[in-house]
Amino acid sequence: TGEALLGGLLGAAESGTARARRLAATEAGYALAAGFAPGAQASKVGRTAAALAAESEAELRYAGYFLAAMAGDRSYERSLLDALRYDPVRKYKLYAACALSRLGAAEGHAYLAGAVSGADPEEKQEAIACLAYSAVPEAERLLVSASRDRLAPGTAVGAKRALMLRKQLAIIKK
Repeated sequence: TGEALLGGLLGAAESGTARARRLAATEAGYALAAGFAPGAQASKVGRTAAALAAESEAELRYAGYFLAAMAGDRSYERSLLDALRYDPVRKYKLYAACALSRLGAAEGHAYLAGAVSGADPEEKQEAIACLAYSAVPEAERLLVSASRDRLAPGTAVGAKRALMLRKQLAIIKK
């Protein structure tokens, strides 16, 4: 079941190597954003996010912030804004922007919009994937525009997939 899968991801986010923990927390966050109901795992989501957010290693800390935001928890919004504004590492800025956009924050969306129009193809694809889960109303317009990019077919395909996922998520939430 979805609840068992989410429980497994949360368990993996609590122990193991830093990379495995980060990946598990990220996947758990995306599962929550995709509509997985946490059920009995709801309190574990909060505990896991808090434990990761308390880590000294930035990779784990941002994974905790991301997990919380994808679950709709605004507890780390200030930390996410600080990361977006001041962290020198682009991938951490992207995690923060993705999480903030999920929470509906304009600053997160603005960063993602810049990444979608930027030159870095990997960051562009990550930003497009984040927009699938964004709560910012302009996200859909940005994805529609990116889906029509004839100069970057990979961007267009990614944007079309993100739009389809947004539509599926809207149907699930009805």
